[in-house]
Amino acid sequence: MSEEKKGFFARLKEGLTKTRDNIVRGIDSVFSGFSAIDDDFYEELEEILIMGDIGVNATTAIVERLKQQVKEKHIKEPSECKQLLIELIDTIADESATHDPERITEKVASMSCKAAVKGNNRLSFQEAEKLIDELLTLDNPYNCPHGRPTIITMTETDLEKKFKRIV
Repeated sequence: MSEEKKGFFARLKEGLTKTRDNIVRGIDSVFSGFSAIDDDFYEELEEILIMGDIGVNATTAIVERLKQQVKEKHIKEPSECKQLLIELIDTIADESATHDPERITEKVASMSCKAAVKGNNRLSFQEAEKLIDELLTLDNPYNCPHGRPTIITMTETDLEKKFKRIV
């Protein structure tokens, strides 16, 4: 039986679900893998939040507030501050939830990159042609909203070198 093609929103939802699951697994591993709350604990937590696309500013705010509250509440065990972290993430999310068009554009751009066609995805000729046609209607078809290249120029000689046909 042939695999049904997923639409844009299905792929987007799948990508966001993977991101969420990775964040949860990473956070769980930090809380189970550390026996003390120290700089290494905070660094690992910070890395997981940033890799989970929480954002650098939000991550910094969350970690700083967590440090402050851990100190104020005299928390010593990592497992004791897990709920505190969850509450801080919710608080930061509520504070940053705005209807600012720039913030919305940034989020949509991030979601789009996560759902974009990747190197291991297969496209039919028609899908590839449609994608290229849509790309060429953009004001800047050469980069994604984050600045990554979407189109590159390569000469025939460059291609031959890549495939080691010439040295």
